[in-house]
Amino acid sequence: LPVTYVVSGERIYFRVDPESVLGELARSMRVLFEVDDIDVPTATGWSVVVRGEATEAPALHQPILPTPWAPGRRSLAVVVTPTAYTGRAVSSDHPRS
Repeated sequence: LPVTYVVSGERIYFRVDPESVLGELARSMRVLFEVDDIDVPTATGWSVVVRGEATEAPALHQPILPTPWAPGRRSLAVVVTPTAYTGRAVSSDHPRS
């Protein structure tokens, strides 16, 4: 599910609705967090997958979190502490013109 997130140091922070499926993350769960991007005109892209532990972010350790794009209440801050990273970049020999 898409979230609006921020990276501080090596940790990933985002807000969720505590009553949602993502609210379950605050109960200390192993998770995968993926970020990717594509550029259609140049036919390039990349993705990074972070494996880590998700927990509720302590109030004193929360960086300034961005305002979520999705509507609704997002009062629970979650932090993912990474344990492993993988990633890849892709490109084509035939960019679109």
